[in-house]
Amino acid sequence: MASKHLALAQPLFISSTPSKKKKRSRGRKRHPAGAAPPAAADPGFDDLEQAFFDAAPPEAPAVAELESFDDLGGPPVGRPDLFGAWRQALASVAAELAQLAARLRAQRGAAR
Repeated sequence: MASKHLALAQPLFISSTPSKKKKRSRGRKRHPAGAAPPAAADPGFDDLEQAFFDAAPPEAPAVAELESFDDLGGPPVGRPDLFGAWRQALASVAAELAQLAARLRAQRGAAR
């Protein structure tokens, strides 16, 4: 058997020096954790600009009072009395039927 020599594939662009990865900036790590960065120089606002910044609302919003309907007045409305309403309606219908029956009796008695 004849042995065959295989050539390994080589990259097309070979650099003479191995590539180095770029390192990230350590700008944030220069100051210890929790320490504030150095303050910038005072920009020196004039009176108009200073008045503008002083008129700005505070950064923390004030807690707004929740709206409620308690100030509308009047007694609190409870649950409607449905049973009482049905009883009143039934009594009204019974009274009308009694009047109708009395009129019919009176007409029948007069017709005889």
